Amino acid sequence: MEAKLLYHARMAAVFVFTGENHHALKEEKTRWVQEFTKKHGEDNMIRLDGKSQSLRTLLDEVSMMPFLAEKRLFVIDGIPKLDKEEVDVLLEQIHPQVI
Repeated sequence: MEAKLLYHARMAAVFVFTGENHHALKEEKTRWVQEFTKKHGEDNMIRLDGKSQSLRTLLDEVSMMPFLAEKRLFVIDGIPKLDKEEVDVLLEQIHPQVI
């Protein structure tokens, strides 16, 4: 399993979990969600299926600031079907307090 940290000029941290070991990937995502919700609460965590979401839905979620917390965790399960320009737009719209 590998976790890659991606940076864009105007965005907060984006972590991409990749690898062949699906069990380890699932365990690591579960650990992230549990630790985040302990610290920031469930109201500041959202999880969506990336394969079935539109760019508009993703933009709405990543641009929303946290509710009464320092950070907001946004987990996308699967890879959204976006072209390079759409990915650039998405990355540019991530609120600085969204992981």
